[in-house]
Amino acid sequence: MNPTEPDAGVPLPGPGTANDFEDNQSLAVHLQDDDLRPALMQLAQQKKVLPICSADHPLDDPAPPYSQPPAQAHRQAWLVAGAEEVRRVLRDVEHFGNAPYAEIGGGSFMLALEADPLPGAAASCPAQGEAAASSLGGTASAHLRQKCYATALLRKPDEAQLSKLAREAVRQAGVAALQRDRFDLASLAEQAAVRFCGLAFGFGGKDHALLQAAGAAGYRVLVHQIVGRHFTYDPTVLPQSRQALGLLTQRASALIEAYRHVRWKPREVHGRLPHRKERADWPEGVDPPGEWGLSEIGDPWLKRMALDPADFSVHELATMAVGLVVGTIGNVQASACLVLQQCFEDSGLLEAARKAAQTKPQEVHTGPLAKLVDQALARQPPVAFLPRRVKCQVELSGYALAAGDDVILWLQAAGQGDHRDHALPFGLYAGETPTPAPHGCPGATAGRALVTAIVGEVLRLPSVGVAMDPVTGEPQKVSRRWGFACESYPLEYRRAKRLAQQPLNVLMRVKAPVELHAEALRRVIRIGAPRIERALKESRHVHFAWFELLDQGRWLALHTVYDGNFDAYVQHFALKVDDLFDQLFEHIEGAPPLPVGENPGAFVDVIRANNAPPAEGYFFSAYPETETAEILRHERNRS
Repeated sequence: MNPTEPDAGVPLPGPGTANDFEDNQSLAVHLQDDDLRPALMQLAQQKKVLPICSADHPLDDPAPPYSQPPAQAHRQAWLVAGAEEVRRVLRDVEHFGNAPYAEIGGGSFMLALEADPLPGAAASCPAQGEAAASSLGGTASAHLRQKCYATALLRKPDEAQLSKLAREAVRQAGVAALQRDRFDLASLAEQAAVRFCGLAFGFGGKDHALLQAAGAAGYRVLVHQIVGRHFTYDPTVLPQSRQALGLLTQRASALIEAYRHVRWKPREVHGRLPHRKERADWPEGVDPPGEWGLSEIGDPWLKRMALDPADFSVHELATMAVGLVVGTIGNVQASACLVLQQCFEDSGLLEAARKAAQTKPQEVHTGPLAKLVDQALARQPPVAFLPRRVKCQVELSGYALAAGDDVILWLQAAGQGDHRDHALPFGLYAGETPTPAPHGCPGATAGRALVTAIVGEVLRLPSVGVAMDPVTGEPQKVSRRWGFACESYPLEYRRAKRLAQQPLNVLMRVKAPVELHAEALRRVIRIGAPRIERALKESRHVHFAWFELLDQGRWLALHTVYDGNFDAYVQHFALKVDDLFDQLFEHIEGAPPLPVGENPGAFVDVIRANNAPPAEGYFFSAYPETETAEILRHERNRS
């Protein structure tokens, strides 16, 4: 397709009409749409730099005092897609700064701090350990000091221990997320990242909601500051994110102080809980790593911050921790979706990835699957764009960029074609090893391990694949915001191969007067119990079943745990004990057409409509792959 021609009725931006807001909206449509984005990328790669008439206001606070009219203006922005141009902007910290991030986390937010120039002695950390930042002296920037501290902090646990930590986080996330045939990969990856951060940093179980809220709001505001604000106006993003990030920062600060305190004075543990004496060295509500089988990973990151703070204040340490949490959750969520999307769209890659996922699945930091993940992320970086602000006038690819202009670096475009071997999936590093260059990601190693663990767990699910759209019958795509923030990716698998049992909890309202109808139901169940028992035994796919009258007889509950297909199971009983259900439904509101034996489909619909799934999808089985028939066979052989 010719990139200068319109596609699907949406024309691409013109050759340089920098004040044309129609071009702005055209860019927005092309960035959002998976089918249109390649044409925009091709054009941007050809032009190397595209001017954008941004919808963002040029002032940090565009609301002056009430007595003054607001300034009428917009910010000039530039979309940079040329490989050399992107690398030049990343390295040129003299002309391009990190100011767009400052609105998110304030002056101590690592991403917003200005980096040191490269090359130079300050380009790498000179010492090991968290105190590395102190040895840099007063010549190093605050950004480099934080980057060195964070890089040293995240070196422990080592890669093998990170693998175990990542696998445990993914296992915990899958307990509720994988209870049904259909699941959302974006949600599973988010939960895995939240649990990873909780375990790795040393948050408590009650902090899960804070971590999830801060991760979602923080990543949303990152996407807004990087791309969204140039194409749409949303005054709610920053206030909402500041509140969520503020609450997590407050909690992180309190935990850092608590970790310091229990070192000097271990807290008391009640005498009647002698088996919990090991909790004396941990803040209230925090599970020691040993309770999850993670004793060898050592102290969590918040505890190490507390015990070796270098010369950072508690506020700076907490802000640093929250920034790392937000970056981890959002980037891992996007990475997992983008990697598996490539697998499901390429049968050869999918076959190779499935084979790799079966090879030493415990080693997610190395091996064939980790290499496939790296290659996939090089093709589609989790952070497709980065923002910069021009500090002073500079020329870029023939354009004069003025102070205050914003630059959007399209990393994905810059890592394709002839530059595919030099892609930027985790930022720009100096040399072959991830020393902290101005824009490298200190959490790249942990992120890779967690993404690989998620991808491996999903690929090992029986018959996993992309869920079909119920309307079009087509495979569903990743839902992305502004071309890289993954919000949803519906997948499905054969749950019965992984968890044979299904719970059924049917709640039906009893007719009024409740006392009379509840007593009638008790009588029907008491008399019909032998027939129910015989039908259950003959079915050979029901584990447990019982009735229950709740709320002083106002509700009749039917609980069962069964194997196999819902419709087949329910219809079986509609035909086996139909007259018994006829008697029950005489006392139930909203009953199906009777007799049940002549209306099995309507009976199934009523049962489905009144079925209450387990809260948060949680359902435990001590023998997840064992069906009733196998248990009965074992019982007969034993007798």
